[in-house]
Amino acid sequence: MRQYAWIGIALRVGTTVMVVLTLVTIGWTRPENAPSYDGSDIELVSAGGCTVRSGPATLNQNCIHVRGEGLHVDSINGYIQAGSFPYGPSTVCEITVEMTGTLAGNVPYFVSARTKPGCSFISRGITATVNKKFAPDSKICSRTYWGATYGWSTPACITVRY
Repeated sequence: MRQYAWIGIALRVGTTVMVVLTLVTIGWTRPENAPSYDGSDIELVSAGGCTVRSGPATLNQNCIHVRGEGLHVDSINGYIQAGSFPYGPSTVCEITVEMTGTLAGNVPYFVSARTKPGCSFISRGITATVNKKFAPDSKICSRTYWGATYGWSTPACITVRY
């Protein structure tokens, strides 16, 4: 069973206090009768990261998660995470996500999409199925738009490597 924990840190800049809070997996136990598998034939890797952004919760993050192998990217997930300290998860409703990068041959990659109507707790975003090769050492970035009040986030980026 997976267990989750909120990890937080308070940062003070002048008179402003910012609380950075994230939800992390702290453990997982395989059920006794579950088959074991060493995963030795799987080479798919992933990379991701987040930037702090404005929003209604105590902690608001713009995040990217990229799955693939080497220069080949299978999918890109751009999303917002929101949580309030000490109360827990916050609601995220309709957002717009833009994902950018440079494909092999220096061809620009751009996706802009809005989430379906509705809301969810903690995170909300878009996953783009890519299945393309990206230029070596290029960046894949995601930024999110959370309405006129909070606007566009600072992009969260990863660098594509062999």
